[in-house]
Amino acid sequence: MSDVFICYSRTDATIAERVAVELRAQGWSVFLDVQTHVGKVWQNEIETELHQARAVVVLWSSTSRKSGDVLDEARYARDEGKLFPALIEQVAFPIGFGGIQAANLISWDGEEDHPGLIQLLTSLRLHLNVGDFPKTLGAMGDKTSMQPTIVQAPIARIPARQMFRDKLKSGGKGPLMVVIPPGRFMMGS
Repeated sequence: MSDVFICYSRTDATIAERVAVELRAQGWSVFLDVQTHVGKVWQNEIETELHQARAVVVLWSSTSRKSGDVLDEARYARDEGKLFPALIEQVAFPIGFGGIQAANLISWDGEEDHPGLIQLLTSLRLHLNVGDFPKTLGAMGDKTSMQPTIVQAPIARIPARQMFRDKLKSGGKGPLMVVIPPGRFMMGS
């Protein structure tokens, strides 16, 4: 099972691979259809991965918006509430997708600070980590701890927006952390 399934047209394979690299750098597992195993039925493996993925990133281009497979995968993801569209070319959205906010990766050339990439990563981060919040809050047992808290952020030694993972005493990796700029912020925002 992958965290993210990337849905794209074969003609957009280069950008799909670049997106996969960025998502993997966030610590997420990513499935591209070129990862199907030898001896497996391609369509069955795609369907299994699509159903098990926690999020689906669809890359809209002139060819992907006309692909029956891409449209089927995107409709499934939309209906399941796990669709994260990104424009990689200036195209009209396919019917049924026009009202869904999409990240703009049209001018993205691999830079980490591209606004469209940041928008996509932020949305995925909120979606993929959403399951952790209720358990944490519920485990606190005290309703006042669920109220928003204003916290003074310490001055960071790592540049703002940089991501890192601390090493755990057990030898594993800690949760993905994002450095926020110094100042005030609302806990949980």
